Amino acid sequence: MANVYKPDNSPYFYYRFTHNGKEENRSTKKKNYNSAVKVMNDRISELRASGGYNDLYNRMIAKINELPEEERMAVKQKLANKLLKNTSSLLPVSEAFKTYSTKPKKRNPSVDQLKRYRSYFNRFSTWLTHEFPYIEYVNEINHQVVDKYMTELWAGNISENTYNKHLTFFRSMFNTISINAGLNENVWKKIDKLHLNSHHKEALTLQQFSDVVNLSEGEMQTLLLIGFYTGLRLGDCCSLSWGNINLNTNVISLTSSKTKADINICIHPMLMNLLSNIEKSTNGYVLPEIQKLYSSGPTKITNKVKYLFQLAGIETTEEREQGRRSIVKYGFHSLRHTFVSALHSAGVPQMVVEAIVGHNTKAVNDMYKHVKITQIEEAINKLPEIRNEK
Repeated sequence: MANVYKPDNSPYFYYRFTHNGKEENRSTKKKNYNSAVKVMNDRISELRASGGYNDLYNRMIAKINELPEEERMAVKQKLANKLLKNTSSLLPVSEAFKTYSTKPKKRNPSVDQLKRYRSYFNRFSTWLTHEFPYIEYVNEINHQVVDKYMTELWAGNISENTYNKHLTFFRSMFNTISINAGLNENVWKKIDKLHLNSHHKEALTLQQFSDVVNLSEGEMQTLLLIGFYTGLRLGDCCSLSWGNINLNTNVISLTSSKTKADINICIHPMLMNLLSNIEKSTNGYVLPEIQKLYSSGPTKITNKVKYLFQLAGIETTEEREQGRRSIVKYGFHSLRHTFVSALHSAGVPQMVVEAIVGHNTKAVNDMYKHVKITQIEEAINKLPEIRNEK
């Protein structure tokens, strides 16, 4: 294993690795860690070229020279063609994500998803450079490498869901670039997904939600009420524009930012009254300040929601076994569960509930075609009124 380290008695980083059974340990003359890693990788490449490839080349030429003179040129030509063919199918690890992101897919990721995928790949690429600096091409990444990476990733105190998201991405990525990289198999498919514990965010009681609403004010209060009366996800609520709202037909229409499903939700009378009294902003958003905060980082909103929940006496997290992150039991997504729970309590049929919340499955999409807007309106109007008692 190769590694870069900094001795206590030196201002410079050193590298250490073993090549052909011999350990090399020396100063990089660099004070910057990344620069030191580059020095080490350059040295490894140099040794491979001089000691490995040149030696192999010389042995091949010696073997060819043993052939009759009239056969030598033909053998050299065949060998050259084979080597060129193999080289053309090699994909450097450094070019892998670019290749993945530019190739057509069955379902192209959104800008936000692509940004997240890039962070997954960069994390893996950085780790690979440290742990296996001699790996240059994608087809050199084997099962032992990816198994070690996923083991260390899980040891880094991430959730089962995050682990599975990383694994799903790499499976998809290697499928997409398999031809470019000359892959015979997808090594990531040999890694099993973790069994997800059912730690879904829980629904609030109507009293709990009422307490939270009465502790909030301004755009934050409006955000909470929109979430409750529509069942929309946080991103869709924060990005809601007046162009999505038809106050004449009492319908909110949008495409889900997560599932890309088309959603049409009738506006509850209380929410209609609230929206009718909001002064329209110049940027077109219903909640301009909330939208601005959300676009700079969703956690700025989720932290505000968490604070209000805790202020209302709601324990938002639950501790897990030692070494694992605590579970988030209540958050903004709880409003979506509260919305569904309230509809069920009001006797709304499951088919109508699923059509309203816009799950992106074929069954729900087929179901949606048979649910009339009048059924949705009737269902929404069954939701209880949440009064601001201030």
